Amino acid sequence: MRVAATRPAPAPRRHGTAAADRTRRQPRGAARKEAILAAAVGVLARKGFRGVRLTDVAEAAGVTHPNLAYYFGTKERLLREAVQERERRDAGFYGVPAELRSLQNLGKTAQYIVEHALDTRLYVVLAAESLDADDALHGFFVERYAAARAYVALAVRNDQARGLLSLELDPDQAAFEILSMMMGLEIQWLMDPDGVDYTGIVERFTTSFFVRHAVGAKT
Repeated sequence: MRVAATRPAPAPRRHGTAAADRTRRQPRGAARKEAILAAAVGVLARKGFRGVRLTDVAEAAGVTHPNLAYYFGTKERLLREAVQERERRDAGFYGVPAELRSLQNLGKTAQYIVEHALDTRLYVVLAAESLDADDALHGFFVERYAAARAYVALAVRNDQARGLLSLELDPDQAAFEILSMMMGLEIQWLMDPDGVDYTGIVERFTTSFFVRHAVGAKT
């Protein structure tokens, strides 16, 4: 699931070892591993972790199963490294200095989510598979959602300090509401991208939110 307006949670650690760990990585090998990871994101986004086989990923990447196992060893490690790679890509967008965070950036966040639709679908699917405590990414998503709420709550506090939002607004409650809206809307948009204007809806929500919670506004 793609968590709106979050600072990425710590990347999951590697699980298990692979034969490639014992050799010095050559440029060609690094490029091949990157290609496998890209293919893994696509396959995982469609089938989820439980439904995917390593042979599915190998076929999508155009490599043999032994070759894929050489780089990753196990399916769980491939999952974790695919997630880690996505977190690395997101860090450049979500790594906004704390003092600059604002709900005014929700529209940009929505546009980023739309432009990276496959990554968004990846997390929607993986999060749905991670509800139980013993699921491979359960802890990762719990931490990620907590980080998302903290990120949005801080943005609310910043906007309150700037005089853009009423001090009567509870930042933590607002974070729950905003993330629930954006994440629920993600599912509707992924199912019907032509019928759901994700960016437009988020932008209109943001405008309405500032009006409803402006300093002196009647609630």
